[in-house]
Amino acid sequence: MAVRLLHGHERSDERARAEHDAPSALSVSERYSVDELHAVARLSGRDGFPGVPIDDDEPRSSRERAVVNQVVLRSLVARGVVSASTHTPIAPHVSLFAVALDPDVTCSVQRYRPGELSSRNGFLLEGLLVDETSPAANVVELAASDAREFDHWLTDATGWSPAAALRTEHRQIVRRAQKIRSLFGALAADVPTTLEDQRVVDAGRAVTYRRRGTEVDSVDLAWITTLDTVWVFPNGSDLLGGFGRNDAAVTLQATTESELTRAVRRAIRPVTVHD
Repeated sequence: MAVRLLHGHERSDERARAEHDAPSALSVSERYSVDELHAVARLSGRDGFPGVPIDDDEPRSSRERAVVNQVVLRSLVARGVVSASTHTPIAPHVSLFAVALDPDVTCSVQRYRPGELSSRNGFLLEGLLVDETSPAANVVELAASDAREFDHWLTDATGWSPAAALRTEHRQIVRRAQKIRSLFGALAADVPTTLEDQRVVDAGRAVTYRRRGTEVDSVDLAWITTLDTVWVFPNGSDLLGGFGRNDAAVTLQATTESELTRAVRRAIRPVTVHD
């Protein structure tokens, strides 16, 4: 999978934003190879493109890297992604890159369904939402739309229903970290698994990162959906990333999909002002 979930503590660096303003035209969608996006990041003085893994499986010599970089740059010029004279991005690519490289808000969703694991990153800046997905191996799609479409993006990425719903139960349960990790792994591998004697049908984690001047806010939560209950717990990235002891206690709170939606939306206001 070419798109990597961005954790709450990860973000673009503090370099100046692109000089070009975001265009008024929305619903722009472009596809790039992984090498092309990393080349764009290097042209902007970055180590890599947000959410796009660097392939370390086949180490390249300095000469090989130079040859690859030249070929990729020619491709970007030929495709009209960057200027032949200045090697800077041109419209509409410049706006997609500006939002993804230096967003006010990043929202990342990783979703586990039976036999399937998917990741999406959403970047918000100056009224634009850029959706980062991987439609094919080593291919990344960046799609821009109005930032007010964030609710629809979140619903599509998580599968949560934003419609208000009452919780059928107000309770908590405690499980060991290893149990939670094995549950997520089993779901992705399409191995039947249960929680509270109920079949698990869906799970995932949502991470938001919001910049307000020098202040930074972040939310990192994970959820597990059984046949009749949605359970939520904090710090999902650390737990699923293997940090901490396997026998550490994890408290899960019964919730609803609409409550999860509100928690994420609160984390990004007032960047999107669509209520």
